[in-house]
Amino acid sequence: MSKLDINVKNDEMQEMLDLIRAKHKNLSDVEIKHLYHLASGYGLDPNKNEIWAVKYGSAPATIFVGRDGLLGIAHKTGQLDGMETKVIVLKKDGEPAETDIAYPGTKLIGAKCTVYRKDMTHNITVSVKIDEYNSNKSNWRSMPETMIKKVAEAHALRRAFSIHGVYIPEEFDQADNIPKAKGYEIKKNNSSKKTNGKKEHIPVKDLESKDQEKVKDAFSKILNKLAIASDTSIETIIEDELDGKNVDDLFYDEAEDIYRNLESKLADVVKEKKTA
Repeated sequence: MSKLDINVKNDEMQEMLDLIRAKHKNLSDVEIKHLYHLASGYGLDPNKNEIWAVKYGSAPATIFVGRDGLLGIAHKTGQLDGMETKVIVLKKDGEPAETDIAYPGTKLIGAKCTVYRKDMTHNITVSVKIDEYNSNKSNWRSMPETMIKKVAEAHALRRAFSIHGVYIPEEFDQADNIPKAKGYEIKKNNSSKKTNGKKEHIPVKDLESKDQEKVKDAFSKILNKLAIASDTSIETIIEDELDGKNVDDLFYDEAEDIYRNLESKLADVVKEKKTA
């Protein structure tokens, strides 16, 4: 591996860089540099398993942190004012409800997390559906409630504190058995493998060209429609709904989620204008 052009400020940061190189031998120079800057920028220590990378075949590496790593980033800002997480269940009568735990006789359908910041008058709330993440394997089979809560918390913390470029393993298919704190390469399956009847969890940029164009075109249209209907700039919508990411930087199933959310918001705006 060639020497990376990274200026380190002290011996401790040099040690971090050396550790990243040693643990992630399958990453490219650019990916190691990216991981290093995320680790140093967010104050996370790869030696404590607070941040690591996983590489899927020839696809770009994905950077992971633990849920507690995201909490650590939030605490370091000095602005975290609490976090509340609930599960969303269906009661026997078919009505949804938010509870602390999924009680017997109810069906777990998702989780909701609210993050409070000292410097914001409005809280940040995110809800996620369990059927979009549950692989029915590994920890998802044995403790689905804990897993879906972590997913909701990760989404809310990233949005509340503008945390970019990192994910928690619970957001991925646990069938892959992603190991922590290792540069582990997972062979990419080029077949039409599906998980829970959905497309494989792969980056949009790794789709076939025609599929990439379909996704980008769909987002371009929905973003323009929502911007016009809500009198909001496209840049603001991208920052709020896509966490400032380009569509290329999203995973396919993540893009599907966001697109459905944008459609829902557009419908709400149109309905509100009609009733006004």
